[in-house]
Amino acid sequence: AAARLAGIDVCPLLQEPVAAAMAYGYEAERLSGHLLVFDLGGGTFDTTILTAQEGRLVVVGHSGDDKLGGKDYDWALVDFIVTQITEEFGEVGLRRGNPEARRAMAKLKYLAEEAKKTLSVLPTVTVDVNHLGEDYEDIDTAVEITREKLINATEPLTRRCIGISSRLLSDCRL
Repeated sequence: AAARLAGIDVCPLLQEPVAAAMAYGYEAERLSGHLLVFDLGGGTFDTTILTAQEGRLVVVGHSGDDKLGGKDYDWALVDFIVTQITEEFGEVGLRRGNPEARRAMAKLKYLAEEAKKTLSVLPTVTVDVNHLGEDYEDIDTAVEITREKLINATEPLTRRCIGISSRLLSDCRL
């Protein structure tokens, strides 16, 4: 309404999963049937079922979790790294919510995110954990992470995504 009052032409916005399907080059004219768009963003997970009808993509159903995203995968990997550090150095107070560990946890989050990216192209990565801050100067180690370890660390999150997608398929009778 504000745009119209300002003399701005208004056009409908596409839902993000529809835009994602189009951006990946799906051409509705060539499709028939249903598509499931699995959109795991940085902070949210969305899944949408589209159907290709008469040259158009039509949204059949949508679901998601606004508290589940790629950042959660990063934190699951941080938890794995902290477990490895704890096994080597004992309990050192590395955990979210510990104000003294804020800088160290931020660095571990960065290292985990970079490791996750590397594991998308390589089967294993070694994370050098050091210089975490004055309270953690004694920590100087290397943590090897494989794709399998990443998958195991993030399995509960992936199961949540699959559960949401399965419920959406069921709700749409597919």
